[in-house]
Amino acid sequence: MTSLIEAAEGYVSEIGVALAAPVPAPIKHAVLLLVSHWYGAREAAATEPPRAIAFGVDALLQPYRTQSL
Repeated sequence: MTSLIEAAEGYVSEIGVALAAPVPAPIKHAVLLLVSHWYGAREAAATEPPRAIAFGVDALLQPYRTQSL
């Protein structure tokens, strides 16, 4: 489970969201959504195609993204 948390935090950092303390609740929730989704879809052979959760994660993270010019 630790590796999923680290992967989700890495994803959040890579899209331009700082994880500086204290981490706001929406950022924590986005990380938890990613971890939950990845854990639930951990089997290599799924009966259904993976469903994107990007909309919810993006909506939570958008206000915290740094803008690059």
